[in-house]
Amino acid sequence: ALVGPADFLGRVPVLSSTGERRRVSVQHLTDALRAGIDTAEAPRVDAALDLAGLPAGRARRRAHHGLLTRRLHGRPMGGGTLIRAAPHASPLAQARDAGILGPLGIALVARVLATVLSLGGWVLIGQGALAGRLSPGWLGGWCLLLLTGLVFGRLVALAQGEAAIRAGVWTKQVLLRGAMASDPEQWRREGPGGALARVGESQAIEDLVLTGGLEAVLAIVDLCAATWVLTQGAAGLPLAATFALGVAITGVAAMRLVTLRGRWTAHRRGLTAMLVERMAGHRTRLAQSEAARIHDGEDDALEAYLAAFLPLDRLRIATGALLGGGWTLFALVVLAVPFVLHGGSSVGMAVSIGGILLGQAALSTIGARLDGLASAVVSGREVGPL
Repeated sequence: ALVGPADFLGRVPVLSSTGERRRVSVQHLTDALRAGIDTAEAPRVDAALDLAGLPAGRARRRAHHGLLTRRLHGRPMGGGTLIRAAPHASPLAQARDAGILGPLGIALVARVLATVLSLGGWVLIGQGALAGRLSPGWLGGWCLLLLTGLVFGRLVALAQGEAAIRAGVWTKQVLLRGAMASDPEQWRREGPGGALARVGESQAIEDLVLTGGLEAVLAIVDLCAATWVLTQGAAGLPLAATFALGVAITGVAAMRLVTLRGRWTAHRRGLTAMLVERMAGHRTRLAQSEAARIHDGEDDALEAYLAAFLPLDRLRIATGALLGGGWTLFALVVLAVPFVLHGGSSVGMAVSIGGILLGQAALSTIGARLDGLASAVVSGREVGPL
């Protein structure tokens, strides 16, 4: 019995006849399932290869495998059972069944290791340069740490992409299952325009997952690392408090962004519903409505849509300025004041600047995905009935 999709290493979880859970390779599983069909079709393939005069060897084995695969294309095969989580199971159980948690865990661990190695490399090169003993050994160790960090960074990208693809498939399955089980009367009340607008909102969730929403979640690791680095440098506590204040302002801006985007989405859904309904009843409206009143209500709807969009756009600009570099300028002022008045070590200054850069990178990552996160939250509410 197959109890889940393949993991990050290409193994699938199966239950044996004794109820024991094991993980086998995909190739081993497919070979076991098609063994009976292969046995029946193999003599015909061998006869065709003999007729073609293909001698034994690697080329014959490849041709045998290719022809056999072509003959089996579309043929049903038995011998196995698919077991999936129940539709009413918890989201965590369904995510585990969809194979999302494995790649996500690998991405999180690899991100932590990549951040630690990157910090270690810069500490190594910083101590060597500031202490005046930058030997080839220090440079070699720094390069080794950076290269290892790049390997873990690549692993993060691969695991994140795998998790995003699985999460996208799972989202579509959940929406399809909910749509098939929904009450038809609800869709009749909303009409085709309202139903189309509601289904269209589901695309924002998948777009967020596939275009880097997980990157914003993984940026939490960088936030924690930046906070720790800032406490170790010059003006540690004031600088860390400034960074915490920037993160808090980002959280408040995110909640406000969700509120404004929710209002704007409601107007957008209304426009979509109006467009579809008026297109569907266009001929009836031409026959029954006065020509001077055929576009009544459209200007009001557009004006309300624009009025809801303007505060959202202003908040986007302000948030982008804060997360795109505004915090860095403020942090440098906080760092420069005690350094100018009381002096400080160059090592502490270098550590603080490194922490500022790391914190700014994390805030920039979150800022780039903040609007998508807010859109996904609002869309999640819209497709909640599904």
